[in-house]
Amino acid sequence: MYELIAIQDRSRWQKILDKLQITDIYYTSQYFLGALKLDPGEALLFTIKMMMVRSLTLLSKG
Repeated sequence: MYELIAIQDRSRWQKILDKLQITDIYYTSQYFLGALKLDPGEALLFTIKMMMVRSLTLLSKG
């Protein structure tokens, strides 16, 4: 199962980061909101869940 989360859904975005125990600033929605001011586009969080493993990728399209 996969899920694409738009940056506007900040609470869901943060919930995924918390669940995966990711604390790196570069994965936060706040970082991407600032980055989008310099390079406009759309930031998406792409997550895949397979059995007991979850993968996370950040996408920027614009």
